[in-house]
Amino acid sequence: VVKVSRILRVVRVIKIFRELRTMLFSILGSMNSLFWCLVLIIFVLMVFALLFVQIVTEHLIVKGPDLDDRTREDFLIYFGSVETTMTTLYMACTGGTDWIEMLRQLESITWASALAFMFYIAFFQFAVMNILTGIFVDNAVKVSKVDQDALMSEQRKKELQDAEFLREICQDIDTDGSGAISWEEFESYMDNEKGLQCLALLGLNIYDAKTFFDALKSVDGKDDVDIGQFVSGSMRMKGAATSIDMQALSYEAKLIRKSQDSTAKQLKHEIGQLNLAMGRIASAVNSLIASANPAKPKVLVAEEEKQIALCKLSI
Repeated sequence: VVKVSRILRVVRVIKIFRELRTMLFSILGSMNSLFWCLVLIIFVLMVFALLFVQIVTEHLIVKGPDLDDRTREDFLIYFGSVETTMTTLYMACTGGTDWIEMLRQLESITWASALAFMFYIAFFQFAVMNILTGIFVDNAVKVSKVDQDALMSEQRKKELQDAEFLREICQDIDTDGSGAISWEEFESYMDNEKGLQCLALLGLNIYDAKTFFDALKSVDGKDDVDIGQFVSGSMRMKGAATSIDMQALSYEAKLIRKSQDSTAKQLKHEIGQLNLAMGRIASAVNSLIASANPAKPKVLVAEEEKQIALCKLSI
């Protein structure tokens, strides 16, 4: 068991054995279905075996004295017991023997028994075997779909191929051979219908070329976009937005909202401090005016209290 598990582990790791791995795991995944298929086959064989044993037994009882030993022996070889009849019926449907001999023996009894035998052959071949084959094929398809290693390998291979194709496109866009793409070069390429189609094949449906290019160059702030950066950025933006992308945007929006709330609270505090300082300045000015003009002290005091009250309300 340990050696077999090691062999399967090696087969699972090596990429060139993908088809062999799929077949092996399909067989292993069909063991449960195989058990119930055997139960169904045994049940069908037993039902028809009981029928033909009953027919042959009644025939031997009624016509036994008139039959020669060779004919009686042939009946017993194929229909001597339930177990023997089940083996005969199984061999007749799986190529173990030619079922024309059994049909001739049953024809010598009654035409109805021969018709029942032909019905069994048709039922087993066209109904039972096709249903069982469909079950095994369905299990094999399910196993091949859940082969995560193969799926990840194919997806990674597809991403590498798309990245290489996009790099070749970038080399076509970079007309001056500087290793970076300017907005003029990108705009010139996007004016060509062939350029749009090439990018669309990679899942890059660009409706606003300027916005797309600005998003790529916003990382380092340069006017030109390096080819490597263009490829990596474009590969991240290809295809439709996933739930992970939406969650990332939601998280970033929450961080921005939190930062804005903190900034607003700090700004409110600073404004309060500024108002308080202005109130104090106004109070000092009023004091100077009051000392210079003592005829209006009450008005100035009231004004000072008003300024202080406004500062407190703003805080």
